[in-house]
This record gives sequence, C-alpha cells and structure tokens, in this order.
Amino acid sequence: MAGEDYPGPQDNRGNDPGPDLEQTEALFAGPAVVVEAELAMQGLSPVTVMHGPADGEQGAHLIGTVLPELADRCGPPRFTRGGTDFTTYLFASPASARAFTDAIEALPPPSWWRVLDTALPAWTREIYHRPGDPER
Repeated sequence: MAGEDYPGPQDNRGNDPGPDLEQTEALFAGPAVVVEAELAMQGLSPVTVMHGPADGEQGAHLIGTVLPELADRCGPPRFTRGGTDFTTYLFASPASARAFTDAIEALPPPSWWRVLDTALPAWTREIYHRPGDPER
C-alpha cells in the first residue's frame, strides 16, 4: 500500500508501536514461559485484564474506552493485544504497570474481572467463573 493514505504499522489500538511491532507479535507465538522471559529481558511489564466479553453498553465502555484511557495515563503502553475475553498491555516500566493495576482496582471493576501481571494467563474455571453463572 504505497501512498500518503497508508498510516504505517499499527498495534490493535491504532497506535504506531514503532519498529518492533512484528517482533512483538512474533514473540507471542512462543511458549508462555519463553514469552514471559523475553518480555522481562526487554524490560516490558505485562498486565492482562481478563474481562470476559463486553456485556452491554457498560461493559463495552469499560473495555473499549476506560481501560485504554487508564493505560495511556499510566504508561502509555508500548503495545496492546487482546481478544473477546482479555486485553494485555505491555508497559515500559514496572511502575507504569503497577499504576495501571492500581487504577483498575480503584474503579472497582466487575467482580469477575481478574487483573494479572502476566502476558499469557492460564484460563481456568476459577479465574473466569462469574458470580451467578451456572456451574460448568
């Protein structure tokens, strides 16, 4: 895509992550233990918010607007990635990651959210079970 209209590489929030976008994405393809070690060696501090799907307007607002705004105030993050059930933010310092975690916990987030200091959380029933959901 040549031309002035092409914005260049972007992370999943539309930010220009710098020259290491492809390297960062490739990093997440490895085994979890390797991913976590590589992030630590690069000085990146991950925070993953396991929020589940955005239920209703309030959930969509928290996930799509509030979390990114908090992250930008605390970091801003060097990179974000996520899916329907989680968002991972990579910060350039442990202090920014801690500030982001503290800001989320001050909301307070929905009771089923889990905020973890890992880039690749293990999905278990204990982590993802919402109060009031039927047992699976």
